[in-house]
Amino acid sequence: MRILPQSFLLALATALPAPADPITNVFGRCFNARWIASNGTDCDRVCRAESLQAESIPLSSAAGAQRIFACRSRQNPEWAFGTQSSGNCRVDQGGTGVKRTRFECLCARQVAC
Repeated sequence: MRILPQSFLLALATALPAPADPITNVFGRCFNARWIASNGTDCDRVCRAESLQAESIPLSSAAGAQRIFACRSRQNPEWAFGTQSSGNCRVDQGGTGVKRTRFECLCARQVAC
């Protein structure tokens, strides 16, 4: 399985809280991005409700290409980053994948640089 670097960099660049929607420049493309609470709803629906696009991560494997959504869940005192599907955010906890129902989705829209 391979995660493409530009999506990973966007997720990392917006990982920390910011006072307003930051403008992030990733490989010459600029985005307004923010984390939005999901309350167990799929990220695609959460972001669309805010007129934004859910940040997805393209994956390629022997089974073919697919897209998963970037999410984060609070693991006190820090955030754990993971992938969202079926109303859960799957994060790593001590080397084991754990499904969280309380999580935030990374939502963005492209803007002029």
